[in-house]
Amino acid sequence: MDSGQRLLRGLKAQEAQEEAQEELKKLDENQKLLIRLGRKHYLGEQTREGWTGYASFYLFWCPECESYYVDYRHGHRPYITCHRCMIHYSLEPWWTPLVELRDSLRLVIKTRFGRL
Repeated sequence: MDSGQRLLRGLKAQEAQEEAQEELKKLDENQKLLIRLGRKHYLGEQTREGWTGYASFYLFWCPECESYYVDYRHGHRPYITCHRCMIHYSLEPWWTPLVELRDSLRLVIKTRFGRL
């Protein structure tokens, strides 16, 4: 990564951190604690300059950087990214892989034995 990319990443991280600090002022201590424990706090649908549409934004805690950040939902398997350390955090519920495993097992049993 060249110095220009590092500078841009640093500016994005600073911007996301400043936005997070503004959003934190609106929350009570219980909500802040839940975020520190891993909950992603939904901020609503927002848009940015130059965008044509809206995206879901979240306030979250990055344990690696030990700081709050704001980011929008990315990808088909939804995730948010810490702009400082570039770690992705999943927005899927913890039980999603269990449901996928159950569905895969059902399909295997159905194709193997012809019934459930």
